[in-house]
Amino acid sequence: MPEFSIEDFHAANQLVSNILASTRTAPKKFLDLQANLQSLRQLLNELELQAKNPFSILRQRCQDRRREWLGIVDSVGNTLCDIQDNMKRASMSAWTRWFRYGRKRASLKTLKRELRIEVSDVEKFVRSLGLSPLGRQEPVLGRMERLLLEEVREERTGERSMAVLAAHETNDPVVWREVGRILMRRGVAEEDLWKHDARLKQLLHWVVKNEPDITAVLEMQDVDFEKKDPVRRYSQKA
Repeated sequence: MPEFSIEDFHAANQLVSNILASTRTAPKKFLDLQANLQSLRQLLNELELQAKNPFSILRQRCQDRRREWLGIVDSVGNTLCDIQDNMKRASMSAWTRWFRYGRKRASLKTLKRELRIEVSDVEKFVRSLGLSPLGRQEPVLGRMERLLLEEVREERTGERSMAVLAAHETNDPVVWREVGRILMRRGVAEEDLWKHDARLKQLLHWVVKNEPDITAVLEMQDVDFEKKDPVRRYSQKA
């Protein structure tokens, strides 16, 4: 499948901008859509920036997720078109609306709910960029993976004593308990550690293997963004 490009995000982003502009002159009931539309535009802007950057985590580590994104953006586009159609109908006279559409009329309440779902799906995609397939399965697994990445970076630079790296080399329960304590100090619930004990081990081994490449990509990504816009400090975590 081809690589990610700006075209994968630009059309949806432009449609969001057009609908946002239309809400200023549409009936007041459409003002309730603005907050979610603005959130969606912000997320799509972020993805466009990453698509422009050949060193971004999107371009370097997420090529296997393009099919997933195309499914998401197709659903987003359908919902946005339904909203746009609903706004056009609302601006027509009752007779014209009946003549064109009969008695069928899209429910604004339904569209609001669908828009919230679309924003949530796009946000999950953005937040999971760079995560392993396992880390994307549940939010708590993604959180543990990010925390392990931070720990491994600091252990490799000497900022922290070896714990995660040591666990990668041994099945010693004492060492693994220390990894659990580290995660709990960072906010992971003990019950989640018990529930995902086997998965935690898989995550840890994946992180130790992939951390150098992920860190290098993030550093190159940050440098490229700063060259293009010295004011903008891009610091997304993997």
